[in-house]
Amino acid sequence: MKRRSDAVRVTVSEGRPAATLTLELPWTQLYALEPVSLRCGLSGAPTGWTYRWYRDGSPTAVSQTDGHTMTGDRLSITAVSVSDGGQYQCEGMRGSKSFVSQRSDGLNLSISELLPRVSLSVDPPRVQHFTGSKVTLKCGGPGGSAGWTVKRYTKGQVEPSCSSHRGETTADGCVIRYTSESDSGVYWCQSGAERSSAVTLRSDSALWSPWLQIYSAVFYKDGVELQPQTVSETTIASVSLTDQGSYSCKHSDWGESPESWVSVRGETPLCWTGLKDIQAPSPQPSLPAVSLSLSVCLSLSICICLWDVC
Repeated sequence: MKRRSDAVRVTVSEGRPAATLTLELPWTQLYALEPVSLRCGLSGAPTGWTYRWYRDGSPTAVSQTDGHTMTGDRLSITAVSVSDGGQYQCEGMRGSKSFVSQRSDGLNLSISELLPRVSLSVDPPRVQHFTGSKVTLKCGGPGGSAGWTVKRYTKGQVEPSCSSHRGETTADGCVIRYTSESDSGVYWCQSGAERSSAVTLRSDSALWSPWLQIYSAVFYKDGVELQPQTVSETTIASVSLTDQGSYSCKHSDWGESPESWVSVRGETPLCWTGLKDIQAPSPQPSLPAVSLSLSVCLSLSICICLWDVC
């Protein structure tokens, strides 16, 4: 007996969908070196679209270069210059790129070479921050910071940067004691209608994994450097009594970790992480797992403490 399949709804739209271009900032007048992101969208359109951006009516799409990246539906400029000013449009493409949406209306960006009176400083001075880390934002300039407050733009809204229970307003800015992913956004100092240049902050717990793969440090034993070059981990291939001691690592930007004590007892090595002991198996003719256990224990203990979360 034949059975029918479940029904599938097919929607047919008349004409081409229209693209919409939005600026992920509350203003279109920018200072040189500010970050900016343009987002292209198709109202009610299904997934599977790719996007192109155009400037000043040019038939040639904007190309990806250093400082100009295209990810999904976003065009991001790390630090704008006067040459980035102009009218931008975008369009979506599907399939073999033969089906193209209507171009969006134009969005004008104006870039000023004049410097604002006040600047916003971030400590630590980087864009990406681990969740749970401390970030200090300060307004400063020749005229002082009186009357200036730190603002944030995220999810299409402007709000005080220290609006969460984790934040604390200071005389010259704001301190976020424990960052979370919701603290990601664009920050600036504002007084009345005047503002500083904006900076982008991103807080993401996913940064833990690539950090261990990308960033390197110098390792020390009893205060003596183990190797001249920076590495992401150090391994003791064959543990002996002489390897007992105090270990630490140091990063050029993030400082030095607390020391971790490693004890070696006879033929059986022991790694002390500060949280628990990891005991190697009973002595065997060969102990291939000893170097791995010791290396992992040292790497995790030292690197976690390096980021002030333990």
